[in-house]
Amino acid sequence: MRQGSGSRRSRGRSNNGKRSFGQGPNRSFESNGPGVKLRGTAAQVFERYLALARDASSSGDRVASENLYQHAEHYYRLHSAGNAERKLKTESERAEEEDREDEEVAAAEARVVAVPTVEAAEVVEPPPTKTSEPEAAETSEEAPKPAPKSRRRRRAMPKDTEAETSA
Repeated sequence: MRQGSGSRRSRGRSNNGKRSFGQGPNRSFESNGPGVKLRGTAAQVFERYLALARDASSSGDRVASENLYQHAEHYYRLHSAGNAERKLKTESERAEEEDREDEEVAAAEARVVAVPTVEAAEVVEPPPTKTSEPEAAETSEEAPKPAPKSRRRRRAMPKDTEAETSA
C-alpha cells in the first residue's frame, strides 16, 4: 500500500531561511533582510545593505538604518573571513612551491658529478740515513738521482687544416 505524502521523508536539502550556494570567494548568498531579499556574493550583499542603511539614515529612520548596518556588518565579516582563509591558503601554497623548488635544485646539484682536479703532487724525500764510510764513498761517486717531476698534461694542439699545410 502507498503511504500518504505527509509521511514521506524529504530528500535533499531543506529550503529554510538563508541559502548559500557552493564554496569559495564567489559563493552566492541569499539574504532575507528587513523588507528586502538580496542575492550575491558576501561583498555584493554587504555593499547593498550599506547603501540601504545610508538611504534609511538620510531619510531619518535611525532604527531601520541601524538594523541594515548590522546586516551589512554580518556580510562584511563573512567576506573578511573568506579573504583571510584565501590568504592563508595562498601563503601555504607559495611555501610549498618554494620547498618544491629548493628540493629540485638540491636534486639537480646532487646529479652534477664533481670532476676531480689533478694537482701536482709534492715529492717528499726520505730523511738521510747514517751510513758507514765505505758505503758513503760508493754513494758519493754516483750522482744522486733527482726526484721525478710531476707531469702536466699538455692540451692537444689544434690540427692544421689542409689550407695551412698546403700554403
